[in-house]
Amino acid sequence: LHDVALHLLGRLLYTLAGLPRPGGPEDDAGQFAFGANWLQFLDHGRITRHGLVSAVQEARRALGGALSSFRGLHVLDLGCGSGLQSLAFRLLGAHLTSADIQQPALEATKQLRAAFSDEASWTVAECSALDVLGLSRLTPADVVYTWGVLHHSGNLWQALHNAQLPLADDGLLLVAVYASEFYDEKENLMEMKRFYRNASAWRKEQLEIAVGIHWLRPLLKAGNNPFAVLSDFNVQRGMDFWTDVRDWLGGWPMEFASATDVITFVRSTGLRCIGVRRYGGNTEFQLVREAGIGRWTAGRRCANLGKFVLETSGSFGGVLHHFYHHKDHQLLRQWWVHELPKSLQDFTDSYGRPQRDRLLLFSTDNEPFGYPSAQFARP
Repeated sequence: LHDVALHLLGRLLYTLAGLPRPGGPEDDAGQFAFGANWLQFLDHGRITRHGLVSAVQEARRALGGALSSFRGLHVLDLGCGSGLQSLAFRLLGAHLTSADIQQPALEATKQLRAAFSDEASWTVAECSALDVLGLSRLTPADVVYTWGVLHHSGNLWQALHNAQLPLADDGLLLVAVYASEFYDEKENLMEMKRFYRNASAWRKEQLEIAVGIHWLRPLLKAGNNPFAVLSDFNVQRGMDFWTDVRDWLGGWPMEFASATDVITFVRSTGLRCIGVRRYGGNTEFQLVREAGIGRWTAGRRCANLGKFVLETSGSFGGVLHHFYHHKDHQLLRQWWVHELPKSLQDFTDSYGRPQRDRLLLFSTDNEPFGYPSAQFARP
């Protein structure tokens, strides 16, 4: 009975969201209509004050504490989608170029520009992460921001290589891609996405409802108010819940990459990784050339922790159980621990203040190993 009630509640929440009907079957060779999904997000007034504040906070966090302001910086938002993150950069004083390959995304971004800025300070360009010539023609950027974009390009590694083309010599490339370490059942996920793409509009709606209920189930079973849950999602993610469900289900093509593979690849292209952070199913990388290391690591404090030891008490069993629901995967995980010096303990995360990302582990060869408070460390 409880599951039936949960399903009916999910259908009600989906109906109240008022999303336009998804399209019919799509060709596997094509790309999901990300732009159309984000344009309806804008057209239906789904941007909220909380969502905009969340985007501004994300823009500030992107600097990593190295610089105090965006004023005077040129930012390239590569794969701008709804234009919301571009708007956040602009409100913080950056000169901006927003680029996307899908016309509805460009239209959504232009609507925000018309409402909040001027064309002199905010350029909107039709350009893909696979368009070498187009990227080379863009104004060199102090920050190239491409979050959750390159893994949908159809050629992740080429897109990652190209993303540095418009980067200034001392600029920062901020990239987030799907983490292969996060997804235990990649083939099942890809099969579900193929089913969604080939389904009728009605079947797509049913799958969106089913996935949404799956995401909401733990919070609703815990007795949380469903409307408060959806509101909190908007605050945290800067987008409404059901638009994100459709974006995630429809997102195609789709590729995964491990942190180790990305760091190895970018080093071969002349970039150095100065930060790596796990957020949900994505791993975010801060990448710079040699000329940018000093600029983007200014103000960091370093401490040598010495040798880590293998954790054998079993105290991390609860963490494994929480994040890895397959027992065979749990058995493959091991943990190394080291107590932090008192001078660094105030920078740690807690259940009350999670994912502040104020501590970053580096290996002895100066490669970032990951944030110790993140959901997963680098394998």
